[in-house]
Amino acid sequence: MNRRTFPAFGLSLCLLQACVSVNEDRGESSHVQFGEGARGGTGGSSGGTGGSGAVTHGPPQVTSMTPTEGVYGSEVTILGGDLGSAERSDVQLVLGGGGEVVISPTDEQLVTEWSEDQVRFRFAFPAEGQVALETPEGAVLAGDFKPSWLPGAPYPIAPGASVVASVAAGNVALAVVLDTSPPTLTRFTVDGRSEASVSISAYREETLRLYLGETSEVEGFALSDSSPPEIIQLDPDGSGGLVAKPTGLLVSEEFALAGGSNGAVVWYAEDDMWSRARPGTGTWTIDKGPIADPNPTAPDHAAGATSDGSLWLARSVDSGSFLDDMERPMCRVLGPNDTSFGSSFACGISMDDYITSLEFFDRGRGTVVRYCGSDVDPWGLSDTDYLCYTALLTPDGGGSLSLPDEKTTSRYAFTDSLVVGGICDRELGLQLTTDPASDPGETALWPCPELDALEIDSAGDFVFLVRHEDSLYFPRRRTTP
Repeated sequence: MNRRTFPAFGLSLCLLQACVSVNEDRGESSHVQFGEGARGGTGGSSGGTGGSGAVTHGPPQVTSMTPTEGVYGSEVTILGGDLGSAERSDVQLVLGGGGEVVISPTDEQLVTEWSEDQVRFRFAFPAEGQVALETPEGAVLAGDFKPSWLPGAPYPIAPGASVVASVAAGNVALAVVLDTSPPTLTRFTVDGRSEASVSISAYREETLRLYLGETSEVEGFALSDSSPPEIIQLDPDGSGGLVAKPTGLLVSEEFALAGGSNGAVVWYAEDDMWSRARPGTGTWTIDKGPIADPNPTAPDHAAGATSDGSLWLARSVDSGSFLDDMERPMCRVLGPNDTSFGSSFACGISMDDYITSLEFFDRGRGTVVRYCGSDVDPWGLSDTDYLCYTALLTPDGGGSLSLPDEKTTSRYAFTDSLVVGGICDRELGLQLTTDPASDPGETALWPCPELDALEIDSAGDFVFLVRHEDSLYFPRRRTTP
C-alpha cells in the first residue's frame, strides 16, 4: 500500500461546512489521460508481443461500484470488463484524489479478488473519495467512496518525532506536544491545526504533561533534570505556545505525576512519606501530606497518580496455594480529598507463577497498571513463558479489568466514570470501544495505523491522533453528507 500523486478529476468535497479540494495538500499530480489511448494506447497485450496466441485487452470499463460508503475496511466490488487480473503486474487501483493508496493485484491484505470482470478490495485509510483503475490500455474512474471517518489532512512530521503529551481541549479539539527541538505544541481542530513552540530546557522529557488550567486554557509542567528535581510550570505565552517558569518547588526522586482536563498533580515520597503538589493561582504549592506509605517495602512496589489529585499504590501478593505458586497485583488509593489510604483491592488477575515487574502509566483521570511475570513448568517439560497484562483502573477504583497483551498496540483514556480504549487489531483495524474487556467497539480506521494519542472531548466522544507513514492525521466523524 503506497501513496502516489493522482489527478482529482476536478472533484471537490464539501465537508463540515467547508469546501476542500480532494487533492489539497497532496503534492504534485501526475497527468493521466482517461479512456481509449491512455498509457500506451489500445490493443496492449498481456500474453506477449504478438502472434496468434497473444491476448489483447481494451481500455477498462466499469459498470458499477458498490458500496459507495461505509467504514474503513469495507469490501468494495467493481464490476466491468478488461479490469486486469491477478496474473498481470501492470494494473492497479488508485484510491483518493491525491493517490493516497495504490493497490496492485498481488496485495493480499487489500485484495480479495481481481479478474477481468470483477475486482473486490478493502477500502483503506487514509484515502477517501475517488476510486480509479489503471491498465496500460487506459484508466477509468470507478466511483467515489465515502468512509464514515474523515481522515483529515496529513501533517508531515520530522523523522523520529513522537507525541510526548496530550490533552483534550474543548469539543473536538486535541493539543499535543511533539518532542522536536525545541518541543512543539500543536493544536488539532475540525478547522485545521496550529503550531507554537514550547520554551523549556534542562528538563526530563518523560515528565512533560499537559493539563487544562483554571480558565480551561492549555498549560503544562515538567520536572527539571537536576537532582532533586524542581517542578517547572509551562504557562501560555500569549501567542499560542508555552514558556517555562521555575516554581522553586523541589520534589524527590520517587514521584508520580499526571495531567489532564481536570488539572495536574505531582506526588513525591521522602522517608516513606508521601506529599502532594498541585498548581494554584500563579504557582504550585504543597497541599497534602506527608502521609505514610502503608506498604513501602512490599514486593514490586509501584506508585501512580491521576489528574484529580489521587495517589495509587500497587504491589504483588501471593494468591496461590502450596500446590500452585501464583501472584497478583493489589492496589490502594488515596483519593483527592482523603487523609489516609483505602483498603487493598485486587487490581489485576493472578499471574502463574510470579510477577516480575509492575508499573503505572498515568492517563489523566484514570491510570493503567501493566504487570508481567513468568510461568514456570514445575516438571521441566516446557520452557518458561513470560506474560504481560494491562489493568485499567477507573478514577473511583471500583472498575478494574485485565487484558492480555495480545493486541498490536493499545491506548486508553478515562472520564470520571468511563474507561475507553483505542485498540489495534490486525484484522479489524483501529477499534474504538467503551468496553475494552469484551466489546470490540466500532471500526474507525483500517488497516490499523499507529495510535499516538487518545482523549475524550467535552462532548464525551473520541478524539485521537494517528501516524501513517511520515505524517500525523487527526480523523473525525463524518457528521455531514
